[in-house]
Amino acid sequence: MSLDEAAEAALRERWSRSQRHITVFSVVLPALQLLLCTMIVVTAGDGSIWPTVISLAPVAIAAVVLRLWLRHQAPLDPQLWRPAAFLAVGVQLLFVAVPAYDIATSRTSDALTGPAILFFLSWAVAVATCVSAHRASRALLTPLWPSWDRQTCV
Repeated sequence: MSLDEAAEAALRERWSRSQRHITVFSVVLPALQLLLCTMIVVTAGDGSIWPTVISLAPVAIAAVVLRLWLRHQAPLDPQLWRPAAFLAVGVQLLFVAVPAYDIATSRTSDALTGPAILFFLSWAVAVATCVSAHRASRALLTPLWPSWDRQTCV
């Protein structure tokens, strides 16, 4: 196997690994975040469906925008994956999870059980989303040979 073939095989494996991480942070984790935010909003709500649907719109929009942006920009700039994931989960948390948690804890006497657990899980999913975006970026941007430096090529 020549050096070019070995490098091509390594890059192909890295691309495959980064695509798995991209799928996790742009599809799986935002869907889980949507589910958690839905559960928080339902516990905060008074049973009517329309306020729940309207309050979940930012979560769904952030998840869809992240996925569409990655579909068009993913091969072009892996360094933007982390900020994009951070922005998407920030929108999801600040516009839905935090206000719904505040409403849920003000309406129920057992504020430290259901809503608190869901709120903690939504933060854990947000962190996992950013970590997965970081790992996707690192899968592509780490040098093939760690000991390689520019002076050996010049």
